[in-house]
Amino acid sequence: MRSRLVIGHRGAPSVKVENSLEGVVEALRLGVDGVEVDVRTTKDRSLVAFHDQSLSRILGVNKLVGEVEFDELRGLGQARGFTVPTIEEVLKAVAGKAMVVLDVKELKAVRGLIELLKEMEEGEVVVSSFDHRVPLMVKREVPFVEAGIILSARPLSLSRLLHEEVSYLFLRRDYVDPELLEEARGLEVSVCAWVVNDKGEAERLWSMGVRGIVTDVPQLFVERGRDRGLSA
Repeated sequence: MRSRLVIGHRGAPSVKVENSLEGVVEALRLGVDGVEVDVRTTKDRSLVAFHDQSLSRILGVNKLVGEVEFDELRGLGQARGFTVPTIEEVLKAVAGKAMVVLDVKELKAVRGLIELLKEMEEGEVVVSSFDHRVPLMVKREVPFVEAGIILSARPLSLSRLLHEEVSYLFLRRDYVDPELLEEARGLEVSVCAWVVNDKGEAERLWSMGVRGIVTDVPQLFVERGRDRGLSA
């Protein structure tokens, strides 16, 4: 099992637009162990890598992702010099190079994601969500997928929170502590801290026993990653 994972948060957003195909490719070029992207659904049911419900912050348009068809969304991105990718494009770009973490933002994306992943048959894919039903729904139909849940608070008890099929816990960095990590080890759950953009903090968390960090600045950590002697 690889340790000290470096996972690009929405690709490599410190150098390329978040969740863009260019950002995914850049994260891979840098040498990350994993690439995380968000999953939403357009009006014509295309699965796309996009974080916000609204297009305003990234594309300057007062519409929702679910109100536009994929071609319009792609065109809006291209007009700003980047590519809004489908999840299929992300999976193809990452396949065989790194782990891909899919943060599903809406329940309506689940059925399409299941059908897409079924076509893959295998791969290094983690499906995660703040909606803890989502990863289990996907894993039960796509067994090769790893299930992950996202937390932005310190749970009272992991054993009471986690389902046996959950392999990853993505926990906000503020809430990582030795007691929680000890409990996670006993449950054979890998803890990844988000979002970590400081070398000192990353080293502290790795030393405590987190398996990985999710970062906006993978370029700060990948040289260390290349020297870690990671193996599958």
